[in-house]
Amino acid sequence: MYSIKILNIFMLNFRSIKINTIYRNTYKGGTKMIDEFQGKYGFLSNFYDSEIEIEYDGLKFESVEAAYQAQKCMRRSEKEKFTKLNPSESKRLGRKVYLRPDWNKIKAGIMYELVKIKFTTHEDLKEKLLETGDQELIEGNWWHDNFFGKCTCLECKKKEQRNELGKILMKVRKEIQNN
Repeated sequence: MYSIKILNIFMLNFRSIKINTIYRNTYKGGTKMIDEFQGKYGFLSNFYDSEIEIEYDGLKFESVEAAYQAQKCMRRSEKEKFTKLNPSESKRLGRKVYLRPDWNKIKAGIMYELVKIKFTTHEDLKEKLLETGDQELIEGNWWHDNFFGKCTCLECKKKEQRNELGKILMKVRKEIQNN
């Protein structure tokens, strides 16, 4: 059985009303899911804003997002530009770089490596990940990312939604559980 409880939050802006749809207490086949990486589960996000450091390819980054965006570049000098950027700044810069030619083939593998580093080198995050038990992890979003997540907008409901970040997180969690 699959049921979704939807809560519409109306936020009054001086000029418009914004409607946010938040999915809560979602169940699939009797198993509870975590279907957004915010609030209590914000640590699952690549935008997690904390005092973590991700070391990858000899460089230190302030978030998984910064490290990930840097890997779009071929030259080390370009990658270094991401080392002191917060996640939002990294994403903006990542949209402007010249993509390495093999990016679409390697991006999921790089994400796996970075997520694994995040949760195996930071004990507090590892414990939080393990506390998610066997829940399905879904990177629910509204920004149309259907490769690493599942966009909740009506337009994207009809598209393939791969949830690769959720799958990577569950794989890393399983590997940690088995060690």
